[in-house]
Amino acid sequence: MAATVSVAALILLSRFIAASAEICIHGKRGPRCSSNSDCVNQAGCVRCAHNGYCTDIPLPGPSPSPGPGPHYPTGCTSGNKSYDFLSLVQGWPKSGCLSRSCPGNYAKLDVFTMHGLWPSRIGDAAMSFPCTCDGRNFDPLKVSSIQDQLNQFWPSFNGNNEFWGHEWTKHGTCAADVDDLKDELSFFKTTLDLRQKHDIMDALQKASITPSNDKTYSAQEIGKALTSIDGFQPLLGCIMKSGKQYLHEVTFCIDKSLKDVNCDDS
Repeated sequence: MAATVSVAALILLSRFIAASAEICIHGKRGPRCSSNSDCVNQAGCVRCAHNGYCTDIPLPGPSPSPGPGPHYPTGCTSGNKSYDFLSLVQGWPKSGCLSRSCPGNYAKLDVFTMHGLWPSRIGDAAMSFPCTCDGRNFDPLKVSSIQDQLNQFWPSFNGNNEFWGHEWTKHGTCAADVDDLKDELSFFKTTLDLRQKHDIMDALQKASITPSNDKTYSAQEIGKALTSIDGFQPLLGCIMKSGKQYLHEVTFCIDKSLKDVNCDDS
């Protein structure tokens, strides 16, 4: 009888393991995958992580286009200033304007523009981030020497000073432990320098990938092209419109010494 119970228990256990493999449980690997489409119909899963398994943790993503917006609306931990790495986030304006009306010439921009440089966390804390870490306000006069560069490579669809102020007070003040980011001018200047070193358009053009509403490219093709920038595959963010995915944002992961690192699966 004991042997029968043992076999039955093993059968039930194997069935449970098999069933669990088809769902995403927080802190555990989900089913194997090769693309996000493999995960969308699996319970609790939201995407295919870099390790080849579905996960319940979404990519860190800001608002639909470069404008004030945190990683997640409820992720701010103002009492906890700790973070693990910096997210260097650039966006493609034309994709951002698919989901909203963009005034002026913003929708005509043909460069990847800065969204932000954000102190970020990994693992179970990936959905949280430090914010507004001190009382320093944004002063446009302190960045007047680089304003032309900011206007060109860090524009907003709705008010540049408001956008820059948001990025500085909410995110920049939390990176003061990095010497090259310790004050307002240093933060914006260093971030622009990092953007130049991570020239997305140049890498895509070298791989014969050109922005188009008609010609499509796989995430693997784009990821491979962008890996040539720093040796690591960045995170890709897309917008869905009329059944099509449009590349919207690219995030590179950088450590506190401002060196490129592999983006954590979380």
